[in-house]
Amino acid sequence: LLALSGLAMAVAAAWSAAAGFPAGRKAERPIDQLWLDFRDMFGVLWSLRVAERINAASAMYGWNVALSWNGFKMSDSPDRDSSTEIPADVAVVLRQNLLNLLRRFVSPQWIERRLDEA
Repeated sequence: LLALSGLAMAVAAAWSAAAGFPAGRKAERPIDQLWLDFRDMFGVLWSLRVAERINAASAMYGWNVALSWNGFKMSDSPDRDSSTEIPADVAVVLRQNLLNLLRRFVSPQWIERRLDEA
């Protein structure tokens, strides 16, 4: 009975994933969508490591941006959410830094597909 229950749950999970449930979350900014897709695909361990590297670079270079579990936000105010606009000059170097880190895990095509869909 226990094995049958486990098999039924595995089949239900596979069917749900194939049907697209739960639906992926859509972010306003392409870079946030890229982050969310990476985070969902690679899990907490690698996501926290990438966020740690981005946040360390931000602190070192004075970008004043933090990568949180839900996306990028300006780090000068804790109440700002990820929809706050990041200055254009910072956005360019931030994007390149994130792309360089993610290329260790995924292909350039995977990255471009997510940036184009957002």
